Amino acid sequence: MNMNMNLTLASIFKAMLQISLLALTAGTAIAQDVVTLKVHHFLPPSSTAHAKFIVPWCDKIAKESNNRMMCQIYPSMQLGGAPAQLFDQAKDGVADIIWTVPGYQAGRFTVSEAFELPFIVTSTEKGSRALWHYATKNAMQEFKGVKPILFHLHDGNLLHTAGNKSNHSKTSGAPRCVRRHASRPRCSQRSGRHQCQCRCRRPPNHWPKE
Repeated sequence: MNMNMNLTLASIFKAMLQISLLALTAGTAIAQDVVTLKVHHFLPPSSTAHAKFIVPWCDKIAKESNNRMMCQIYPSMQLGGAPAQLFDQAKDGVADIIWTVPGYQAGRFTVSEAFELPFIVTSTEKGSRALWHYATKNAMQEFKGVKPILFHLHDGNLLHTAGNKSNHSKTSGAPRCVRRHASRPRCSQRSGRHQCQCRCRRPPNHWPKE
C-alpha cells in the first residue's frame, strides 16, 4: 500500500515537474520573442527626416512595446535598389516599413498625385492632414498590398552655393525652379557652382510668363 502510494506520489510529482518546466520554457520563449522591423529609406543618417523623425518614431515604438518591437533602420538605400523601388520592396517583403516619395514612380499613384499639382497646397501642415483624409478615402487601391502608416507633404526651395552668399547678378545664369509636381525634387541642375532644388511654388511676379 505504502509502496503504491509512493509510486503514485512520485508520478504526480514528476508530472507536475514536467508541466512546470513546460510552462517555464514557454514563458521564456514568449519573453524573448522580439519583433524586428526593417525600416528602409533613401536619405542619409545625417538628414533631418532620419534623425528627427524616423529614429524618434522607432524609439517610441520600442518604449511603448517594452522593447518587444524594435526597428533596424537602413538609411541611404542600404538594402539595395533605388528610391523608386522602395514601395515594391515593402510590398514584396524586402523591408517591413519604407519611407519614400510616391511621385518617384510617375503615373503609378495618379489619385494621390492630386496634391502634387501646382498651387493646391498653401500650408504643409494643413495639407498633410488633408492628404491623409483624401488618400485613405480615395487612393487605397493604389496602395494595395501594403498598409499606409503616414501621408505627409513637405516644404522645399533650397539654393546651395559653394562660395559666399550670392546676389541676384551672380545667380542670374543659374537654372530657375519651374512649375512641376510638388513633392519630388523639382530640379537638380548645375550651372557653374549653383544648384537648385525646389518644389512647386507660385512664381514671382517678375518672372516672364510661360
